[in-house]
Formats: sequence, C-alpha cells, structure tokens
Amino acid sequence: MFLLKRNSVKKYFITGVSRGLGLELMKQLIARGDFVYGISRKEIPEDPVFTTSKDKWIWRSCDVTRDDETMQTIEHQKSVNFLPDIVILNTGIFCLDNDEFYWADYQKIFKVNCEGALKWVEYYLPEFKERESGHFVYISSLSAKFSSPLRSMYAASKAYTSMVFKYLKGSYTSTGIQFTQIFPGLIKTDMSADFKFSGILSCSTLKAAKKILHFIDSGGGELCFPCWRILIQPLVALIPVKFLVKLMPKD
Repeated sequence: MFLLKRNSVKKYFITGVSRGLGLELMKQLIARGDFVYGISRKEIPEDPVFTTSKDKWIWRSCDVTRDDETMQTIEHQKSVNFLPDIVILNTGIFCLDNDEFYWADYQKIFKVNCEGALKWVEYYLPEFKERESGHFVYISSLSAKFSSPLRSMYAASKAYTSMVFKYLKGSYTSTGIQFTQIFPGLIKTDMSADFKFSGILSCSTLKAAKKILHFIDSGGGELCFPCWRILIQPLVALIPVKFLVKLMPKD
C-alpha cells in the first residue's frame, strides 16, 4: 500500500462520483494533475483518464447513509495519509413528491442530501481547524432558492443543507476555512431526464464541471447558474401550477 506524499499535489475528496457531475468533476481534476479520493455506492466506469493516471486517484465504495461504511472510509483515508485540501459534497438523490404527504418520504431524502453531506463536515472540520485551512464545497441546487411543483422534498433537503453552510461560513470566517455553495440549474444527468424540456434548458456535465472548478479556483463563495434561470424565475412563478405539473411526470 502506498502513502500519499504530504503537500505533493492539491487533494480533493468528492462524494457521488459514479456518474453525472461528480464523475465529470473527478475526471477533470485528475486530467489536470490533481489527486482525487472519490466515493460512491456504485463503482466508477472505465475511462481513459483513470487508466492513464492510476496514481492520481482512489475510489472507494461508500454508502453515505451508513455510519459503518463512512467510518471504514475514514479509517482507510488515515491509513494512506489522506487529508483533502478541498471537499466537494456532491452526493444527492431526487424523487418527485407523492400525491399524499408522508414525513417518512422526506426523512429518506434528508438522510442522503443533508446528513450524507454534513457528516463529512463534522469529520474534517477539526482537522481543518488544526491546519488553519480547508475548503468545503456543497453542490446544492437552484431548487433550494426557487422550488417547483412536485419537488418539495428535494428542494427542502437542499435548502436545509444550504442554510447550515451559510451558518458555517459566518462562524468560521476568521479561521482560514472556506465554505462554498454551488446552485446549478438543470444539468444533463439521469436526475433531469424526466423533465420534458431538459434537453433544451439544461447544460452538459462537462460545461457545468468546468464552471464549478473555475469558480473554486477563483476563491469560491456562492455561484448560481445559468443566469437566465434566475432572471426568468419571476415569470415562471406566474405559470399555473397545473401546467408545470404536466412537465414533470410522476412515472
């Protein structure tokens, strides 16, 4: 087993790297020479970037809702002397609301989208405080700011974690620890596939990942994109809910 050389490269920890935005972020970081420790429930697919840069990444299976798997991942990181410079919390699940309100449904999605992100903050924060540096990046969603019909569970979970990040940013502003939030609109992933106009209104994971990494490199903060979504949101709010519901099929 190899041990990472301290300060040899910029090190990233990314959750949810098996597909979509998380996978693209991991690929772009490795391609430019950074080191990535990525986790996901499903294994990452084969890719030339991974094949030609085997010394630039570690992947580990981890279900963020399971404490035992989280602790096993933490112990593994300690065994290879891994402490990230930047933590990108990308894991998230999405499901449309049911016809009836059940709190248990909200609890399931909060388990992943809230607890599955904030437990890593709890773990890395003492290490970052001792080092007096570190950067947490939360991949939220514009749904946290502008909710849509049938998406209250997803929007609520993203808004909850975003508010916690806002509090943390204010609390640790003088410690050298950064808290960045990314609020993307529709991205071409499996999550947006059921939306009828996703192909027209969404951007690719390639473009989204480039934009996010450029923003992080520039110092971070709060990023909302695309801008047109923010500008037209007041107009969208005027559209009857019955019409919007038709664009988001439940099946």
